[in-house]
Amino acid sequence: MRIAPLSILAALFLFAGLASSVGASDTWCDTDPIMVVTTPGGSHVPLYVTTGAYGTEHLPAAQLAQASYTVTPTSNGQATKVTVTVGVGNDAFSSHFQTRAGVSTGPFQTGTVYAHTLGYSDQAMTMHFVLPEK
Repeated sequence: MRIAPLSILAALFLFAGLASSVGASDTWCDTDPIMVVTTPGGSHVPLYVTTGAYGTEHLPAAQLAQASYTVTPTSNGQATKVTVTVGVGNDAFSSHFQTRAGVSTGPFQTGTVYAHTLGYSDQAMTMHFVLPEK
């Protein structure tokens, strides 16, 4: 008769262990759209703007991120100073989750990485870098 209570207790411990692992994922989810930057000299430079949120439940918020840029000539017109601003909004799961953004020439922060930053949802992340004029 002692086997039944022990097996019930073991099943409860197993269930408790599984239940504690269900929930938000402890991983980054990223999206990586292309932004074509037009320099003051008229060059069109395709750049990847990797945007991420911590936790898979926040992937839709990362996918809906808003990105914009401004350019100004520098180095006597031989280069372009670029400012990229990325915003990831809050979602139904949280009003304050970790976010990140980066700008590179290749997908998912490959090639030349010009800038990267960390932030939080509903707060703009701003990155500055210089592109050589082609």
